[in-house]
Amino acid sequence: MSFNDEVREQRLLAVNDSMGPGLGLAAGGGPASRTVPSSARLPSPSTYRYHTGEVAMPTARGPMDVNIEAEPPFLEQDGLKLNRNLVRKEYSGDLVGAAEAQMIGAVTATPGSAGYVAIEHVTGSVDGRTGSFVLQHSGVMNRGDARLTVTIVPDSGTGELAGISGTLEIHNVDGQHSYVLQYEIG
Repeated sequence: MSFNDEVREQRLLAVNDSMGPGLGLAAGGGPASRTVPSSARLPSPSTYRYHTGEVAMPTARGPMDVNIEAEPPFLEQDGLKLNRNLVRKEYSGDLVGAAEAQMIGAVTATPGSAGYVAIEHVTGSVDGRTGSFVLQHSGVMNRGDARLTVTIVPDSGTGELAGISGTLEIHNVDGQHSYVLQYEIG
């Protein structure tokens, strides 16, 4: 499998996982979840940066527990479903803390096409520095081709995390969630 295929497969899994159950579509269908073998995991960001010659940012990684409280759709029309969900997370590893997010999602009548946005408030410590910050999620799936971007909102850091910037990747392998946070504190 090529690197691009691995990236596509991992992103599809991450978006499927976050959209399917998160949109409360267990009974009504939604993006099919599937298991990606460990061989399809993304190479570590530091490995990728090493090969491309980019300067690596500090990286925090580890497992996370995700609990999604799905609300019933607030709009169902012409095969389109929109709803809101409360998402609670517990981070462990290099980022230790808890988070709460509000997510709004849409699933279309076309199989494999959906989208979501979310704002997540994270409180905890990164590399021994304590504080909080906000993540902005934007996920789109176009007939199975998934893209997920999670970015730290500029100037949202507090305490010892004031000035934090960066991005977060979400991974789901065999039903286990994990994250890779690339950040700078400046």
